[in-house]
Amino acid sequence: MTSFVVNRPAICYQEAVTAEHTATGFATMLGTIIETVTERGYFVSKIHFGNLGGEGERLTNIFSADLLNSFARPHEHWTQEFTYPTEHFTLQIHFPAERPPKSLVCKMLDGAIEKPVVSTAKLIDLFGQKSIVWEVTKPKLHQALKLEWTW
Repeated sequence: MTSFVVNRPAICYQEAVTAEHTATGFATMLGTIIETVTERGYFVSKIHFGNLGGEGERLTNIFSADLLNSFARPHEHWTQEFTYPTEHFTLQIHFPAERPPKSLVCKMLDGAIEKPVVSTAKLIDLFGQKSIVWEVTKPKLHQALKLEWTW
């Protein structure tokens, strides 16, 4: 889910995901996906609002994708870098019933150095599946965080 304040009038914006193999099933709750292209290892979807988003307007969207044949190793991770000023970030990862995660660790990346951080990431039952929900309040601009899990 992305929630943002429009800082200049716009009719579209982009959401992106990365996958080890492929991503499909792109869906958006706000507007229409008009194209999805692959750029530098990311699947980037251009989302058209349908009408002009005015300056100062708050927009909230839920964007999702199925990441196929990804996360196949016994120890996996998700890295998130904050390239725009962000008040709050929530990541939800839903796992197949036959392969729930067993443990979680959160880290901050500083170049090539990984430092453990206290995190609000939780392993919970959500929508009938084991899921990770990770809440980050006021992440720093250009901060990179890493969520690791084992199967």
